[in-house]
Amino acid sequence: MKRYKMIALLAAVIAAGILGYKLFVGATKSNMQADFIQVSEGTLQLQVTATGVLQPIELVEVGTQVSGIVNKVHVDYNTPVKKGQLLAELDRKNLEQKLSLAESQYNDAKTALYYQKAIYARNKMLFDDELISLAEFQEVEFSYKNAVSTVAQRLADVNTEKTNLGFANVYSPIDGVVLSREISEGQTVAATFNTPVLFTIARDLKQMQVEANVDEADIGAVQVGQTIAFTVDAHADEIFSGRVAQVRLNASINSNVVTYTCILDADNSSGLLMPGMTATISILTKEHGGILLVENKSFSFVPDLAMLDRYIKDKYNKKSDIEKLPTVDGKNERIVWVAEKGTILPKKVKIGISDGVRTEILTGLKPGTSIMTALYDSKKTDDKEQPGKAQKNTTEETQARTNK
Repeated sequence: MKRYKMIALLAAVIAAGILGYKLFVGATKSNMQADFIQVSEGTLQLQVTATGVLQPIELVEVGTQVSGIVNKVHVDYNTPVKKGQLLAELDRKNLEQKLSLAESQYNDAKTALYYQKAIYARNKMLFDDELISLAEFQEVEFSYKNAVSTVAQRLADVNTEKTNLGFANVYSPIDGVVLSREISEGQTVAATFNTPVLFTIARDLKQMQVEANVDEADIGAVQVGQTIAFTVDAHADEIFSGRVAQVRLNASINSNVVTYTCILDADNSSGLLMPGMTATISILTKEHGGILLVENKSFSFVPDLAMLDRYIKDKYNKKSDIEKLPTVDGKNERIVWVAEKGTILPKKVKIGISDGVRTEILTGLKPGTSIMTALYDSKKTDDKEQPGKAQKNTTEETQARTNK
């Protein structure tokens, strides 16, 4: 009986020991967890985004300087044309009648001039022999000169009507494609006040341009010659390329928003792009390759020092030896918390360009270095810091605590 009591007592002591050990370990173990990211090598690109409308590089509106009925139209929408190709013909009858009338008046004027020239020659001899007065001779001379002027005027009328007759045929001024046709056969066009537009022709659509509006905050980074990439809704999976051809100085203001127009050359050798399409554009303003990169969340993280002490004790079995935070200029220097030398230490780094997500590291880090971005107690969900988010302590508070 005593033996059984001894065994039971021993079992109770062992159970109590195990329970006490667990309670002790549970009380001393902090369950601190941390998130890290790695310093990587790569390429960083800075881009300016904008939207714009695709347009032909050159548009020509083809009109006519004479009025008349459209007799024949030889081209339609999307018709490729060559320079000098006949596009349309106006009815020639009215123009031919005007030319015939002008030629008739010209011949009458020449006949009158021949008559006036003979009279002038006769009266010139009479005047030289003092057989007529100066007033009589001047009257004859005036009639002769007036006849000469009338012949010149009638000849000009003939040339004008010949030119107008030539305008009855409408030719293409350039090589290109017909984008629009504004006339139909039988239609009357009137050129009384303004030249009517009959066709709109675009030069070679294998090269197009985008007229993009760039915000004033971004225009300083845009320069002629920079490469662009853009997409259009009609071919969302295709990426088209080009370059900045012009940055215009004239600003546009709409609802207090200031933008500047940039003309972007676009390659359309595929023929997929069409005038009027809306383009979503990225202008590559800067590119650094073969550089060290870290995510920007590294700079906003500042650990709670008490939590950091517990983490270092749990992870590395040593005390934190942070005495003082490095000083930074706040402009191109930052502090990150790195895992090195068997502990977690604050380290000053010099930064370069940033795209808002990642930042170039110029000095202070090496490839593969681990940077702490979050620190939390896994059993205290209320204090848990979500990965990628900074602790509540500011750098100034941490600096103050390390200086105590």
